[in-house]
Amino acid sequence: MRYLRDDVVASLIVFIVALPLSLGIALASGGTPEAGLITAVVGGIICGLMSGAPLVVAGPAAGLSAFVYQLIQEHGIATLAVITVLAGTIQFAMGIFRLGKVFKFVPKSILEGMLSVIGFIIATLQVHVLLGGQIPSTTVSAIVTLPNAVKNTFIPILVCGLVAITIQLFWHKLPKKVSWVPGALPAVIAATLLSLLWEMPRVKISSLIPNQFPDLFSFTYDVNGVVIAAFGLAIVASAETLLTAIAIDGFTKGKVSPANLDKELLAHGVANSVSGIVGGLPMTGVIVRSAVNVTSGARTRLSTILHGVWILFFVVLFPTILNSIPLTALAAILVVTGFKLLNLKEFIHVCKTSKLQGALWAITFVGILSTDLLTGLICSISIYAVVVLTKRMTQQA
Repeated sequence: MRYLRDDVVASLIVFIVALPLSLGIALASGGTPEAGLITAVVGGIICGLMSGAPLVVAGPAAGLSAFVYQLIQEHGIATLAVITVLAGTIQFAMGIFRLGKVFKFVPKSILEGMLSVIGFIIATLQVHVLLGGQIPSTTVSAIVTLPNAVKNTFIPILVCGLVAITIQLFWHKLPKKVSWVPGALPAVIAATLLSLLWEMPRVKISSLIPNQFPDLFSFTYDVNGVVIAAFGLAIVASAETLLTAIAIDGFTKGKVSPANLDKELLAHGVANSVSGIVGGLPMTGVIVRSAVNVTSGARTRLSTILHGVWILFFVVLFPTILNSIPLTALAAILVVTGFKLLNLKEFIHVCKTSKLQGALWAITFVGILSTDLLTGLICSISIYAVVVLTKRMTQQA
């Protein structure tokens, strides 16, 4: 109870950030708005209770959206539930066998390259929604069809989206009395109010309780494909989660105990399994929400838990407000998020610091873009392993 006020205030600020992002990431993942909100609630409450990094906020992540979108395209939304539950089980087993420290050996440049290409994919796909169109099936088709999408733009939708982007880009320059509120919230509010002048696609939320829970035991799906996808999802989600936990350790500057990575894997294993069962999406620890949690003064896991509770209450009590949000406002948030993840300045810095790390970043980026997330990661990690082994053999010779 010592830090109750600090944690309550921080949880409300994280809630403000997480609500529109959860809706937007669900859109980018090819899932329903309800699925994004369910994931945020489950991640906040379950990971908050069990986490080995109590200030890390879990939920639907931009870093997973491209992968999840691909899984839905290949296997369908129903089979995604099976993949998510199985991935959670794998994460739990990884925690039991204390494999958390293994992820510390993956070069940061590879993980940053992964996030950068995901940012590029998100921004490229969501530009079409910003223009009033549908999300293309692939990044290549998104690029190829962009001129036609521009030609067929519905101007009011574009105007609302551009207003939301502009607010996000310049909100931090306002006085602190105003700018302490994350820019995503005023961006969504402004775009929503402006959009009321026209008819346009909006969020559609009915209930967080699914009409039918996923049938996890029908086995009508490709078992081999599902198992491979689950292993890939478990590895990618674990890498992003543990990278976030390590980064948040640096933010806290010793104010809380260092993250227990194995316990964090256990927590995310349980949370992902529950999310899959109740119709949610896969989740990770999210760096943006976690950083906001820390900078807002959170001191214990209570802030993380409460942010999930606030989302649940808001959706139950005020669904009409959510259903008035235009999809272009969420696309605007994702376009800005995508460009932030792209982070070309960091790539230039990495290249100046180390040619090897710069090459790994580029290989990861191109590999994922030209194949898929898991294949690209495996290729870049394999190349890194070969380089390290070659250097060691040369030194010993």
